[in-house]
Amino acid sequence: MVCLPASLPVGSVDSDRKTSVEDELDTSPPYIQDRANRNLRNFEARRVASLQDRAVPYTLMTAGDFRSRKNRVPVEKRLGEYEELQASNKHLQDKLRAETKRRMMSEAKLNAKRREHKEKMAKAKNACAKAVEALGAAMVDLDSDEEKMEDSPQDGQ
Repeated sequence: MVCLPASLPVGSVDSDRKTSVEDELDTSPPYIQDRANRNLRNFEARRVASLQDRAVPYTLMTAGDFRSRKNRVPVEKRLGEYEELQASNKHLQDKLRAETKRRMMSEAKLNAKRREHKEKMAKAKNACAKAVEALGAAMVDLDSDEEKMEDSPQDGQ
C-alpha cells in the first residue's frame, strides 16, 4: 500500500516532484516499507497459489483463456486435438505419397508404352523402306526384262 506524504492534501498533484512508487517507498518510514513489502509478499503468494490451483489441469492455455473461465480447455482435450491433427496430417501425407507413387507408376507405364510404340513404328518404317527398295529393284528388273523382250525377235511373226 502506498501512502501519500502528509504534506500533500488528498486529490492534489505535486507536479514538481515526479517520483515512482519505489522512490516513494524508499523515502517512507520503515513501518510503511515493511507493510508494503508484506502486502506485496501476500499478494504474490495468493497469486502463485491461485495460479497453481488453476495450472494443474489447465497448463496449455492461450492468452485469451485467461480472460474467462469458460474459455479454458483441459490439457487432455487440447492434447487429444493435437494428436488428432497429427494423425490426420500423417494420413494426408501417406495419401499424398500413395497418389504420387501411383502417378509415377502410371507415368512410367505410359512412357514404356510410348517407347514400345516408337520402336514398333521404327520397325514398321524400316520394313516399309526395305519393301519400297525391294519393289523398286523389282520394277527395275521388270523394266530391264521388258526391254529385253522388246529387243528380242518375236517368234510368232
